[in-house]
Amino acid sequence: MQFLFGPVKSRRLGNSLGVNLFSEKQCNLDCLYCEAGRTVRPLCVNEYYVESSSFKEELSLFLKNCSEELDYITFSGIGEPTLCENLDEFIEIIREVSQCKIGVITNGILLGNSKIIETLLKVDMVMPSLDSALKKSFQKINRPFSNIEIDKLVADIKQFGNLFKGEYFLEIMLLSGINTSANELKALKKASDYIASDKVFLNVLDRIPAYTESKKLTQVEKKNVKKIFSLKNEILL
Repeated sequence: MQFLFGPVKSRRLGNSLGVNLFSEKQCNLDCLYCEAGRTVRPLCVNEYYVESSSFKEELSLFLKNCSEELDYITFSGIGEPTLCENLDEFIEIIREVSQCKIGVITNGILLGNSKIIETLLKVDMVMPSLDSALKKSFQKINRPFSNIEIDKLVADIKQFGNLFKGEYFLEIMLLSGINTSANELKALKKASDYIASDKVFLNVLDRIPAYTESKKLTQVEKKNVKKIFSLKNEILL
């Protein structure tokens, strides 16, 4: 299939049919932990056009033959979905052929962009990520290709959440020795409380990362996470 993968049994989203818009990785970050590998050709704005004409046929055929109940059809895959200039076309096609909820997993970098805001307000679930609320470790973990002010990023994620009427989840990847100190965790906790998403997913490595600097949490680090985060609507995966 050109666009679809799965359905994937997700710990966060249940039974999710994935939509991948890219033939090769396209992103505005080069995250240490990315399971899609390193970013070779970075983009910084939503300038990647994807021909959508064959997507409707592929999705319709899949849904006709699918015996499983889907919780979401989710844009994720090997690139950053908001970099797709015509993302709204794909969303409209899903609305036309399916009653399933639509989700977008995003790094959140473009959540302050008016066109992206308008597009994402059309879906049912948005899950941005925030791996550090401190500049130095944000740069180390996420390796942005343009200047990203961490305070503005947090504010953009917050402000989009204020506008969005669907399910809003925040995702955090925890890496041993990088964003797991008490100072880092408290800053993340403060930022996540400010953003006030419906749920916070605290992720740990379970797949091969792009860079070997990414390490799994120790048991001591996991205990420290549980001390700082309440783990009521914050879920350690």
